[in-house]
Amino acid sequence: MSQGPIEESMRILPTGYWKGSGMAILLDAMAAFLTAGSPTNEIDKIQQGSCTGASQVFMVFDPEHFGGAEFSENMAQSVAEYVKTSAPAEGIKEVYYPGEMEMKNRANFMNSGIPVDDGVWTEVVQLAERRVL
Repeated sequence: MSQGPIEESMRILPTGYWKGSGMAILLDAMAAFLTAGSPTNEIDKIQQGSCTGASQVFMVFDPEHFGGAEFSENMAQSVAEYVKTSAPAEGIKEVYYPGEMEMKNRANFMNSGIPVDDGVWTEVVQLAERRVL
């Protein structure tokens, strides 16, 4: 059985193939431009760890300026429902839309607490005890 392009290159193809890669390149360039920072091809050149110096931009949009809150909610809901109708990959039980797992995890953590490794928690407590106010 021959391998496909993902197995041969060991690269995951972006969502949307050429449209997805085009959007990824555009967003990378825009983040570097807006922050006067480094694009992807420059971030590891400073040799301070993986992705040190990556440019990041966070955008927030007021739905009132783009069709209103009701339109935005309905559009987002329709996209989420569409994603949920996708066939899951082999061995996967469910398809999740962006942020869905995080919402489920948050609800679970709010209800049951956040799981923490005992050794890590001991270190956190020790650091907190050393803190001088």
